Amino acid sequence: MYHVLPENGEKIGVCSDRDIFTSFPKTLGFAYVGEVNDIIWQILETAGVSTRVDDSWDTFNDANELVENYFYKNENKLEKIQDEIKIQGIKAPFEGDIIEWMYKIYDPKKNGFQIKKSGELLPTDREVWMSGNCLFINADNFPYFYDDHEELTVG
Repeated sequence: MYHVLPENGEKIGVCSDRDIFTSFPKTLGFAYVGEVNDIIWQILETAGVSTRVDDSWDTFNDANELVENYFYKNENKLEKIQDEIKIQGIKAPFEGDIIEWMYKIYDPKKNGFQIKKSGELLPTDREVWMSGNCLFINADNFPYFYDDHEELTVG
């Protein structure tokens, strides 16, 4: 285990629930994040887009354009996917653009995520993340950063 110390002023994202996978109730309802991935693969397969193992942004963006064009020409297939999404309980509507749909699903404001800065009080029962500079200190070594080990309580 590590203690993570963000650099002063770094932004820290705070989930709306204990776990990131259950932090999207406004857009996913009771659906699970993994179900979104399953539907994305189903969308790609329906549109005949290769499901290559390349996960780069450019490749995904190109695939999304093919998907949009496919559903523009095949509205009945789009309706079938939309019905599947409703059955899953996902509240964010899909209109043929995977990237736009993902923005709707993972909307942090709509789902109650918070942005805090290092030094601010954080909830103790929420997953957090950050993308800025930080220091990782092994929990076993953490007491050695204090002059008086007696004052440090770990727990």
